[in-house]
Amino acid sequence: MALFVRFVQNGLLMGSHASRIRVLLIDDHDDTREMYARYFASVGMDVQTAADGAAGVQQALLWHPHVIVMDWAMPVMTGDAATRALKQNPQTRSIPIAIVTAFGVGRRQELEALGADAVCAKPCNPAELVDVVRRLAAKSLPAGTAPKAKQTGRKRVHRPKRGTVRDLSLERGPGRSG
Repeated sequence: MALFVRFVQNGLLMGSHASRIRVLLIDDHDDTREMYARYFASVGMDVQTAADGAAGVQQALLWHPHVIVMDWAMPVMTGDAATRALKQNPQTRSIPIAIVTAFGVGRRQELEALGADAVCAKPCNPAELVDVVRRLAAKSLPAGTAPKAKQTGRKRVHRPKRGTVRDLSLERGPGRSG
């Protein structure tokens, strides 16, 4: 199967590939997946996407992301089933999972008991989600290796860097979307 890799912002990569946060974004809505993937890549994260929980679990096993950002309500395999599968597998159980959902935010404790490391309400501001991803990545990466946002004065500034985006839904073939 040919890999589809899209380079954001003129196709160039900057910085060390090894120092980037790898984010697996699992969401069945194409527009949401695209928006978050582009934003994560624009702040220097490497992103792969999947359109459902089953494809996301497979991709996590193959790619070993630092953080998984997952929608809760999806076809094929729901976010709760995918979270359970990931947390039960020794290869993926230590990967932090941020659940992004329009449903169940009031059920935060229940979602965290199922394995979610963070719960975010949709619509979630991309910059806020980046902060959640960085916080979770700091827990999963070896000490001192998590990239940090540049600081200027009192404000945190996200310096645009270039990352990669890989959308698995485009590899499924014509006419198949998430």
